[in-house]
Parts: sequence; structure tokens; C-alpha cells
Amino acid sequence: MTEEYTSSDPSKHVGLNDIPPEKEAQFAVSTPRGKRISELAEERDIDADLIREEAVKRVQEHEIIIETDGKEGDPRLYRNPVYSLFKQMWRNYAYHNTKEQLESHIEKLEAEISEYEERTGYPHPDALVDDIGETDLSDIETPDTGELWWDVVTPWVTAIQNKEVMEATLENYTLFDSWVASQDVGEITGIYGDFSSYNDIEEYLGLD
Repeated sequence: MTEEYTSSDPSKHVGLNDIPPEKEAQFAVSTPRGKRISELAEERDIDADLIREEAVKRVQEHEIIIETDGKEGDPRLYRNPVYSLFKQMWRNYAYHNTKEQLESHIEKLEAEISEYEERTGYPHPDALVDDIGETDLSDIETPDTGELWWDVVTPWVTAIQNKEVMEATLENYTLFDSWVASQDVGEITGIYGDFSSYNDIEEYLGLD
């Protein structure tokens, strides 16, 4: 059960699972799913102004986009899909490090996609989704959860999307290389600089 918000001072409100309200606002704005500011605030049980303050920063950095929808002060918020694409391309470039590694990973994804096509008899997951509930699909193996959606559709779609992003990264590899080389920075060997472990960020910044 969450604490009821009664104070006019947001700092006195702890919120869901004892997470500070500022953190709640960050989480809410990170994945807004087209909800209005008021809806996100109610969902997280925090002051709407905390959502607004976080949204301002994220909009200015192009991480999220706004649909005003005629509701001044209470727009819908969405993740910026192009910004998300660029982040994925950076991670691919920095983590895989060479064109050869990118090409190798693309080949693995192509093999995975082919396996789903052969396993289902469908050329694309969209065609399979159209037949769910309309056609007998019991011959398609679902060894993990028993559900087509989780065992086949979701990982198949993910593999296709990852392949598309990998290919876009490879196509722009030379551009990324030239921009990195233009900066006075040491060798980049990971997505965070010279490392790729998320858990090491605070330690390297002296916060551990």
C-alpha cells in the first residue's frame, strides 16, 4: 500500500515502494506510453509538477515528445522513437566495436529470423498475429510459456527490429568513426566509454 499524499511539500512524500518522488517522476517520464501528465502523476501517486519538471528536461533533450491535444498543461507524453533508435545505434557501434562484429551479429539475427519463418510457416510475425484466434496454430511449438505471443511473436519481432538497427549502425559506421575521432577522447571500447557495465557507472564516478 502506498502512503497517501497529504503534504503540500513533495519532498515529504515517499511514494511507491519507498522510492523518492523525484525518482518516481523520472521513471514515469522515461516510459510515458502516451499518458497525460495528470495520469502519470496519479499512477505514481506524486505531485504533477514533478512530472512536468522532469518532462521539460527530457523534451529539451529530445528524449520524449509532446502531443498537446488541446489540453494546455496536461499533454500526452511519448518516448521519441528516433532518439531511441540513435541510442541503440550508439550501443551497437560502441559495444560491437568493429564492422566485422556487427556483420557477424547480423548474420546470427538473420538465422534466428529464418528459424521462426520455418517454425511457423509464416513470412512475417504480422501475418501470424492476424491468424491468432482465427486459425488452428497448435502445430507451432511453444516450449517456454505455451503462448504463441511470448514464445514466437515477441522474440521474432525483437530479432527483426534488432537486425534493422544493426544494419543501420553498419551503414553509418564510417560516420560514427569520424565523429568519435574528431573528439579529444581516449579509446572508446564500451558503451559508456572504456567500459560497458551499467553497474560500474557510479563506482567510476566516485559515488560507490
